[in-house]
Amino acid sequence: MNNTVETTQNRRRSALAERLSALSADIIGRTSGALPEFALHDADSRCSRDNLLAYLALRDHDLQDLQMELAEIGLSSLGRLESNVLTSLQRVMEHLGATFPQTSLALPDSAKAQSLLAQRSLALLGRPRAGRSTRIMVTLDAGVIRQSQLLDQLLLGGMDIARINCAHDSSADWARIIDAIRQAEHRLTQSGKGVGRRCRILMDLAGPKVRTGPPLDDDEDYALPVWAGVIPLRLERGAPIVDETTR
Repeated sequence: MNNTVETTQNRRRSALAERLSALSADIIGRTSGALPEFALHDADSRCSRDNLLAYLALRDHDLQDLQMELAEIGLSSLGRLESNVLTSLQRVMEHLGATFPQTSLALPDSAKAQSLLAQRSLALLGRPRAGRSTRIMVTLDAGVIRQSQLLDQLLLGGMDIARINCAHDSSADWARIIDAIRQAEHRLTQSGKGVGRRCRILMDLAGPKVRTGPPLDDDEDYALPVWAGVIPLRLERGAPIVDETTR
C-alpha cells in the first residue's frame, strides 16, 4: 500500500516537473526572442525588461490547474511571482528535482526585485513622508485654481502627487493648476508652514474611449487642436483553420 502511494506521488511530482520544464522553456524562448526589440545598456534596466517580458509570456498560459496541483503538495502556487518570474519557477523546479533550462536572462531574487522597485518608486513618486511608505495622490481639476485655501490644506494634509486628468480642461488650465500648486507651496513656505518637499505633478493622458453612440464631446473640447471621432470595430466569424496535427 505504502509503495503504491509513494509511486503515485512520484509520478505526480514527475508530471509537474515536466509541465514546469515545458513552461519555463516556452517563457525563456519567447522572452529571448523579444529582446532585440528592447535593447538596453543598463544592467538594472535589462533585469527589469527580462522579468517583464517573462511575466507577459507567463500570463499567456492558463495556470489554474498547475497552481492547484502545486499547492496540494505544499509548493508555491506561483501566485506572487510578478517581481521575479524565472527565479520563482527555478526554485519550484528544484524542489521537484527538475533542472531549470539554461538561460542568459536575468534571474533577480526577491531582494533584488524589492531594491529595484524601491529605486523606481523613489524616482517616479518621490520619497515618502516620515512614518509611511506610501504616497498620497490627489486628482485636481481647473476648479482648484480659485481655491487657494484648499490647496494649502491638501499640501499640509500630505498630498505628495497632484494628478491632472488631461481628458478634461485645456493645456492652459493644466498650466494654471500647476502654477496654483507652486504658489501654494511658496505661500506655505513664506508663512513658516512649508512641508519641506515639492509636490510632484502627474499628467494622465486621455486614451481611446469605447462609445455606445455617435461621437459627442463637451463644447469646450471642440476648441482643442485634436482629432475627434469614432473608429468603428466589428468582430466577424472567419473560416475555420484546421490543426494539421490532428487526426
